[in-house]
Amino acid sequence: QNLRYNEHLKRCSIMNNKLIIHINSPSKLSELIAVMSSLTESDYVSIDTEFFRVTNFYPKLYLVQLCINDCCYLVDPISEIDLKAFYQALVSCKAKFLFFSCREDLEILAFECEKQQLTPKLPKKCVDVQLLMAFLNIAHQKGLQSTISEYLGIELKKDQTCSDWSLRPLTEEQVSYACEDVIYLKPLYEHLISLVDPSDVRLKWFFLEMEICKEQACKEFSPDDCYKSIPQAGMLNIKQLNLLKCLCKMRALTAMENDEALNRVITTKALCAIAQKRKLSFKTLLDCGMKIGAVKAYGEQVVTWFNQALKLPLDPQIELPYDFVLYQKDEAIAYKNLKKQLKALSHEKNICPELLSNKNLCNDYFYKLHYGQTPILQSSWYLECVGKIELNYQA
Repeated sequence: QNLRYNEHLKRCSIMNNKLIIHINSPSKLSELIAVMSSLTESDYVSIDTEFFRVTNFYPKLYLVQLCINDCCYLVDPISEIDLKAFYQALVSCKAKFLFFSCREDLEILAFECEKQQLTPKLPKKCVDVQLLMAFLNIAHQKGLQSTISEYLGIELKKDQTCSDWSLRPLTEEQVSYACEDVIYLKPLYEHLISLVDPSDVRLKWFFLEMEICKEQACKEFSPDDCYKSIPQAGMLNIKQLNLLKCLCKMRALTAMENDEALNRVITTKALCAIAQKRKLSFKTLLDCGMKIGAVKAYGEQVVTWFNQALKLPLDPQIELPYDFVLYQKDEAIAYKNLKKQLKALSHEKNICPELLSNKNLCNDYFYKLHYGQTPILQSSWYLECVGKIELNYQA
């Protein structure tokens, strides 16, 4: 009990030392922009977002939390103030922006900056503290709550994770939760950096990977190419793959037009099963694994798309899906050998194996070789880390 009480006092002390400012008026926004504009390359901005993306194609941003020095700024995107100047300050700020598990945050911020027609779409220097731990071989995708507990000795409450962030005013519990997601990032980052020599090549690789993360977050979504990422698409024949491409394109266009989540148009797990059918009906859609809500809302359209796709000319040169290698005998053997080689290299370089031997990178390697392109594993920091990959395999 005494330990819990002392931990509570420590947590409250840190929270009470932070000034919380709600950015919900032009005057307060101007104050924040002035602060951000004054920051230098040696300064830090800890940042997080609260958003909703379960039923929608486009993310709905409800809050941006920033911690700068001893102040927490809660930027309110659903207030009536124009936030263009905020996003301009964000992308031009010289400070390092600290995230924790940044993929969705980067995508959402890039999306908001795109709406404001800003270039660039993200801050110059982004740091994902969770990803840094993977490069230092501490942990792969470890959560913020357990990380803060282990390294700073503070227990965070996560009882507001599923709360409704669209409601105003925010509750005291929501404000506390939002602030705690950012106030510990700087001390956590400084602690992790203190564990490694500044000249450690893994830090160089980490910052190069952050640039790749930024590029991916800004990448434009392509309805014509999204079929390539569907799991198990590699097992389909050419006719079925053509059908899958049409279904995925229509699903994407419909989702974008109606701001509907892709799964609510056609359940992703059902796509390959549907593409293998010769005829389609409402019952067949259910048998393929399409959820009842999607069938009720879009079943008739899906059947129409299916029948239209059957009449289209077959493209015998259609590009293969990314996981095609898993369904080819010779390539599958080489795939296993590659993963084994990459895991061994990860241990040798003292980084988490998932950074090198993950499915996406291995798929990309064989996909790019098949089309005479340079695989990710043979570019940027990856090439320096793994060297030239030697496999008994011909694309």
